[in-house]
Amino acid sequence: WVGDYYLKSDGKMAVNERTPDGYKVDGSGKWVR
Repeated sequence: WVGDYYLKSDGKMAVNERTPDGYKVDGSGKWVR
Protein backbone atom coordinates (compact mmCIF):
# COMPACT_ATOMS: atom_id res chain seq x y z
CA TRP A 1 0.00 0.00 0.00
CA VAL A 2 1.08 3.56 -0.73
CA GLY A 3 -1.31 5.86 1.09
CA ASP A 4 -4.80 4.90 -0.15
CA TYR A 5 -3.44 3.10 -3.21
CA TYR A 6 -2.45 -0.56 -3.55
CA LEU A 7 0.52 -1.69 -5.62
CA LYS A 8 0.62 -5.30 -6.76
CA SER A 9 3.74 -7.47 -6.72
CA ASP A 10 4.45 -6.53 -10.35
CA GLY A 11 4.42 -2.85 -9.36
CA LYS A 12 1.12 -2.05 -11.08
CA MET A 13 -1.60 -0.22 -9.19
CA ALA A 14 -4.75 -2.18 -8.45
CA VAL A 15 -7.93 -0.61 -9.90
CA ASN A 16 -11.59 -1.70 -9.69
CA GLU A 17 -10.76 -4.82 -7.73
CA ARG A 18 -10.38 -6.37 -4.32
CA THR A 19 -6.85 -6.48 -2.93
CA PRO A 20 -5.39 -9.71 -1.51
CA ASP A 21 -5.88 -8.36 2.03
CA GLY A 22 -9.61 -7.88 1.42
CA TYR A 23 -10.01 -4.18 0.62
CA LYS A 24 -11.71 -2.71 -2.45
CA VAL A 25 -10.20 -0.04 -4.70
CA ASP A 26 -12.15 2.06 -7.21
CA GLY A 27 -11.46 2.97 -10.83
CA SER A 28 -8.85 5.53 -9.84
CA GLY A 29 -7.10 3.00 -7.62
CA LYS A 30 -8.18 4.69 -4.40
CA TRP A 31 -9.21 2.59 -1.42
CA VAL A 32 -13.01 2.46 -0.98
CA ARG A 33 -13.56 2.73 2.79
